[in-house]
Amino acid sequence: MTDEDAFFEHARREMFPKMASSACVISILSATPDPKLCLELGAALLFDKPIIAVTIGEGFPIPARLRRLFVEHVHIDDDESLSEGPGAARLQAAIGRHVDTGRKGRR
Repeated sequence: MTDEDAFFEHARREMFPKMASSACVISILSATPDPKLCLELGAALLFDKPIIAVTIGEGFPIPARLRRLFVEHVHIDDDESLSEGPGAARLQAAIGRHVDTGRKGRR
């Protein structure tokens, strides 16, 4: 099995079921797209999940069409953490605003 085959199999067995049952998707963006990010964003769209975009550190331009996909964008500064402090609080607040939205109609 190639690395690519293993990656896709992992997506089918692990990522897709978890994403399908989640209330929303947190997408950590980078200045250059990578295959994992592309697969995750595509899956989030196909599962009709609200997407919260997260950027970390020095800002970079987010393409206009990509920005339209997100229900919210949270920027975390270089000196902030995703797990505690003000950056984490902003992310948790964004998640709280969209969790109910993601679960509506998914019974």
